Amino acid sequence: MPHELLMNVRFIPGAGQMCDACGENIAPDHMAMIGAPSTGGQTCRLHALCFRIWENERRLLDWLDDLAGAERLLSRNQVLREST
Repeated sequence: MPHELLMNVRFIPGAGQMCDACGENIAPDHMAMIGAPSTGGQTCRLHALCFRIWENERRLLDWLDDLAGAERLLSRNQVLREST
């Protein structure tokens, strides 16, 4: 699964296509979400629930990256203050 946002995401009825997240077929009685990564690449097909799980994990990883960057900045500023 890509880390980037999916663009032009559409809801469509499942047609037996394979979910790129869980590998199961998306049955006609389920909704599929289809979209392409914002940086280009292959179209992703997901169960609606798999999409929500992937999107939540993607956002969590972005948040953790932001937090780690903030901690590095704080640590660097602390070192600079202590050295003066």
